[in-house]
Amino acid sequence: MNPVPVELIERKKMIAGLLVHLETNQPGSIRVHTNSAQIPTAIKLLAEQGHKKPFFASAQQFVIDCFLTYPEACDLLLTYCLLEAPDARRRRHVWNGYGVYKKCFDMLPRFQGHEPAFFIVALEPVFELFVGMLEPNRTILEENRQRGPELLAALQAKLRAEIPLMAHWLEAAASCEILGDHLVVYFREDAKFPLDSLSHPAPTNYLQEFLSPLAPLTLSFRASPN
Repeated sequence: MNPVPVELIERKKMIAGLLVHLETNQPGSIRVHTNSAQIPTAIKLLAEQGHKKPFFASAQQFVIDCFLTYPEACDLLLTYCLLEAPDARRRRHVWNGYGVYKKCFDMLPRFQGHEPAFFIVALEPVFELFVGMLEPNRTILEENRQRGPELLAALQAKLRAEIPLMAHWLEAAASCEILGDHLVVYFREDAKFPLDSLSHPAPTNYLQEFLSPLAPLTLSFRASPN
């Protein structure tokens, strides 16, 4: 097995620190779904770290309490955990404990006995606080890569039918992409006039009115970075 890169080890430690900080200061903000088949293994690992389960304590609750109370225990168990958060369509996106993006599910599968993961940690209430620590969501990035040109083509068709001159300006665009909640349309250096013309409030607002029903994005125009 290849060694885990140092940057991923540090990222996992940061994620663990934030999880414990949030649960300490906002109890109940972090929800954990446990894999009962792996609780004995988690207890063994915690004992090796010095966290001994009281005799009458619930095994599952003891593991959860250690995970959300002690940064070093959280860091240890995150190695065997998954992080999840939904998107606007309620699909569930999953990262491993190192913050590496794994995949998207329409619905999270139930734990099976053979599953190696200890927990699935639900980040939904506080997901925005973790975005900078997690690998970019490859599913959304790919969808945005495809969706941007489709939206630009729809805007160009709208203008060809209604305002041909403005359509000519927009057809000078070199490329576009979706960045966060913006549809960014890029123009090459030799297309300065179309860029300047479309950047005025009136044409931008007109196009925004057409874009808004198609996608909840804000339209902007920029010079191409290339």
